[in-house]
Amino acid sequence: AVKWYTKSAEQGYVFAQNNLGYCYRLGLAVEPNAKEAFRWYQKAAEAEDAWGQYNLGMSYHMGIGVEKNEAEARQWFAKAAKQGHKAANDELMALQKSP
Repeated sequence: AVKWYTKSAEQGYVFAQNNLGYCYRLGLAVEPNAKEAFRWYQKAAEAEDAWGQYNLGMSYHMGIGVEKNEAEARQWFAKAAKQGHKAANDELMALQKSP
């Protein structure tokens, strides 16, 4: 699957970009690589994909593949939440309650 995700992701298919990021984050059929996961999540997020935006927000929130940054996490969660992504909305609400 990684072979085909890569081919599709390189052609701009956001579903594949997000899934490829997931594969790299968890090490599914590839060596785990948080920075590569972040890179693919970022591509999907910038293409307005709600799952990519959520996963990019989680990357910033948890410091996976990038330095932890709550302001960036909020921004990406908000974008995904505006598209109806429930988990992103939940994360956004939780971050707004934290100091």
